[in-house]
Amino acid sequence: RGLSLANCENLTDDAVSHLAEKCSQLEELNLNGCSLVTDRSLMELSQSFASTLKSLSIQECKLITTEGLDLLANACTLLQQFDISESPTTIEAITQNCHDLRMLRLRGNHEFLRTSVLKELSASCPKVHTISIEYNFHLQSSAVVAMVKNWQ
Repeated sequence: RGLSLANCENLTDDAVSHLAEKCSQLEELNLNGCSLVTDRSLMELSQSFASTLKSLSIQECKLITTEGLDLLANACTLLQQFDISESPTTIEAITQNCHDLRMLRLRGNHEFLRTSVLKELSASCPKVHTISIEYNFHLQSSAVVAMVKNWQ
């Protein structure tokens, strides 16, 4: 079961809370561009969908922080697809907890994407077959080399 609410700019945490309460079997959720969604929504999702959520997109959800992402990654360890493009967050909790991850989008997350993060990602999430890191303007060649070494 999946639901896309992408670019519903007036969607609030209250709506996500209601969704979490009523849709207990949700496996895929797209909140891309939902600019009013905050860490409170991630808390609700992590409590309600820890055992079912496999795909989450929160691209351009600018009010989500690293703390909210950490909470979600610690609870929703079955995530297979995750899009946090252009979100002001780090991904350490993802690399430490989401070992079933197969696809990760990090487009435009240049503020935190470092060589060490990519190296840890490729080592900790061996099932990843697609990673999107475009528009990371400060990304060094050494980061890509380090990531690829772990995939061989």
